[in-house]
Amino acid sequence: SAAQARASQWWLDGLGVSRAHQLTRGEGVMVCVVDAFFDTSHPDFVGADVSVGADLTHAALSDFVGDPQKDHGTAMAALIVGQGSGPDRKEGTLGTAPKAKVRWVTVSLEKVPRSLDGIKECADLGADVISVSLGGYGEPEAVAYAQARDAVVVVATGNGGSSQEINDLAGLWGVLSVTGVDASLQRDPRANTGPATFPLSKIDPAPDKIDRGGAAVAGPYSRVASTSAACQDIITPKVGGGYRGACGTSDATAIVAGIVALVRSAHPELNAANVVNRIVRTTKPSGAT
Repeated sequence: SAAQARASQWWLDGLGVSRAHQLTRGEGVMVCVVDAFFDTSHPDFVGADVSVGADLTHAALSDFVGDPQKDHGTAMAALIVGQGSGPDRKEGTLGTAPKAKVRWVTVSLEKVPRSLDGIKECADLGADVISVSLGGYGEPEAVAYAQARDAVVVVATGNGGSSQEINDLAGLWGVLSVTGVDASLQRDPRANTGPATFPLSKIDPAPDKIDRGGAAVAGPYSRVASTSAACQDIITPKVGGGYRGACGTSDATAIVAGIVALVRSAHPELNAANVVNRIVRTTKPSGAT
């Protein structure tokens, strides 16, 4: 329900998002979301500045209703720019940057690499923040293209439960890669994380060894950390109306992308690299209170 959706958003108070909204709600910032499909007819989007930026798939709504995997993009957009619903909008999903502009770019989940064209399209739209809650191969040319246009690229590390590896796209240098924590700020063991790695040619001259960034920050993955594959801790809008529950670095990434928008709104003098630096340097250690 809408009431359950708002109750699931522990990060609004737990991570200070509600306090941040007293200073900025993302005004003047464009967030571009790369995903498969978006349905913004949901009541939680009423009043939001959200629309298509580019459609690379030309899919129809009827292709997605009833497929829980295809609710993904709608949920990600809501976590960034949702307006809430119900009496005084105190129910439903409230985005971390509800006054930002969201432009979405649809990409095919079957195409590999699926994020490459989407990231470039977002950069061409003039996005200040690009949110990619999808796995992907390392696509340095697309990330470099976006960074050259002063966009912060935010990418999910993945949900494989690894403590040593993150997905290739998230591992590119300069990307704000997002792993996940629960409401007590403990890392959820289902979230991929990993340290930065460097080639040591004198020790291991293998040509396939490359510099890789590690997990940069953590966002809300779940309410309670677990190893269970079943998780409905974060409740968000779904295609065709209503809500669905899920957990994952996808949700964490969208929430962090909204926080990036808050920083860019409050500090327009900072370029993308300095925004990333500020966010990384002001995070709390996992488990901190």
